[in-house]
Amino acid sequence: MPTYNSKIRVLMISMHYPRPSDPPAGVWFKNQIGAYAKYSDIFLCVPVHITPSIKIIKQQVGIAGKIRSIKDQLFGAFQEKLPAFSTPVRGEFVRFASIPPERLFPYSGGIILTCRLLFFLMGRGKFDVFHGQAMIHDGLAAVLLGKIFNRPSVVTAIGSDIHTIKKNSLVYKATLFVLRKATLITTVSADLKQRIVEMGIDERKIIVAPNGVDPQFHKNRSFIDVRQRMNIPPDAKVFGFVGRLIPIKDPMTLLTAFAHLLKQRNDLYLIFVGGGELKDALLQEAKRLNVAAHVRLTEGMVSPHEVPDYMEAFDFLCLSSLGEGWPNVILEAMACGKPVIGTNVGGVPEAIAGEDYGLIVPPQDPVAMADAMRKALDIPWNREDIARYARENSWEKVGARYHEIYRRLCAARKHKRF
Repeated sequence: MPTYNSKIRVLMISMHYPRPSDPPAGVWFKNQIGAYAKYSDIFLCVPVHITPSIKIIKQQVGIAGKIRSIKDQLFGAFQEKLPAFSTPVRGEFVRFASIPPERLFPYSGGIILTCRLLFFLMGRGKFDVFHGQAMIHDGLAAVLLGKIFNRPSVVTAIGSDIHTIKKNSLVYKATLFVLRKATLITTVSADLKQRIVEMGIDERKIIVAPNGVDPQFHKNRSFIDVRQRMNIPPDAKVFGFVGRLIPIKDPMTLLTAFAHLLKQRNDLYLIFVGGGELKDALLQEAKRLNVAAHVRLTEGMVSPHEVPDYMEAFDFLCLSSLGEGWPNVILEAMACGKPVIGTNVGGVPEAIAGEDYGLIVPPQDPVAMADAMRKALDIPWNREDIARYARENSWEKVGARYHEIYRRLCAARKHKRF
């Protein structure tokens, strides 16, 4: 391991870190930032977004009453103290607000966050790099702070912050501003890089830096016998899904494909691990397709510590998504020795780096998905090689790569190359 370098101080701004109100969320980022800290001196600011309730504002009488309502809501929220933390890095939660409705004022949150961080940074010494972990609001704040302090700024595109921006022209323009003004852009996949290039951004300022996995993920088990608990025979073949049950993940296509396959052999089961708006629809569709006896759903999102238990219960992980950045769940499944069947979207084909590790199918094609699932049952997978491949793509390697990125940016600034 390279020597810890305290000379490069990085202010990381990321809303992905687990919140006090929702500790299980963002565990993947907590692992990631811990790896960064082995190589660079990271201080993490976690923005906590406050949006005044439009419903409450509308209930007030007159302009003065509405303004007073906004002031009272914001004042009360800002008065509530948020905790600091020291592991895996030193950091603090920082509240900020935006002008509602946010879709009409996409710049407002990043500008207000920047102002908050300017006060926050007083007396904390100088930082060499400002790194925002999403376009808006994190990225905008990182870019503005970089301009104010004449330091390089890095913004990271993870997927949704690029995939959905064309739905709102104002958000698109705000994102384009961040991309143009950032010193460097990192993306989790080559697909995202190409999308950004198509927006008119110079590809020379974009670096692809895929996500990683905790090499010990397969060992982080709480020892729950999922098959026994879900009444699945130990010798059955199990396909699994881990994620939110929402339209972009398209779990309905996976269910339809499974129903096709179940007509050919009845020793198959499908487990959906996650919660979301499509849960009830999936249950109803499973009954309509007459496969409910072979389909299992968890009560909702499970604890991150339980996910490896579900992975161990699977024979294969299936992703039927319509869009992705770089799904961490792929490497997590592979770390458990599980082949992955995924759709040809985003960074999925990059993560499944060949037919030794899984199979790729078109999105929204249940017949192709069923064919791939059938094929997967007949392939003599080398599960040890699959697990080795995943563990070689560790978060620690990601941390080392970002340290090198920060080092080069600091060297370029010293030689006035930006």
